[in-house]
Amino acid sequence: MFDGVSAKITKKDGSWFINGAKILGTVRASNGIVHVTDGVVLDK
Repeated sequence: MFDGVSAKITKKDGSWFINGAKILGTVRASNGIVHVTDGVVLDK
């Protein structure tokens, strides 16, 4: 993640998840990539 904390990325039933939030889509940005999720992703 942006602050150096690791994120848990998993794949279940053909869908990708980051820290338990389902990744719905990916958008290119001028400074990287934005993943659209179905929840708020916070570090632990």
